Amino acid sequence: MTIKQKLLKSINPFLMKLSGLKSDRIKTNIQHKMPLVSIYTLKAMKINNQLLLLKDLKGKKILLVNTASDCGYTGQYEDLEKLYRQYEGKLVVLGFPANDFKQQEKGTDEDIASFCKINYGVIFLLIKKARLKKGQDKTRCLTG
Repeated sequence: MTIKQKLLKSINPFLMKLSGLKSDRIKTNIQHKMPLVSIYTLKAMKINNQLLLLKDLKGKKILLVNTASDCGYTGQYEDLEKLYRQYEGKLVVLGFPANDFKQQEKGTDEDIASFCKINYGVIFLLIKKARLKKGQDKTRCLTG
């Protein structure tokens, strides 16, 4: 873990407390619920430009994780990969890199895939880096 990552990890609890100032916004989003849809109706584009239909994952546990290559929790890749390999065939890990959270994923999809493979041996599924529009609800990464 780099010095920057250690620093970010150590100050994260403080930053989370500061984010409590946005609790009204969170309550507003809860009040304006989006219609419920089955996860199996969704699709995503893998980091290698192949389409992933979530209906193909029926019968398996699915773990959706927001990931970043330059944050205090980058070490999560190692633990996620161990978890994926331990339960391979029963658990699918889907990593969703995005640069919309403190600019912690600046690289291209190729950079991200290479970084994850070289540094953490990642073979679990990575989804193309999401780019959210200004003001877009950051909970929506998959498409129906």
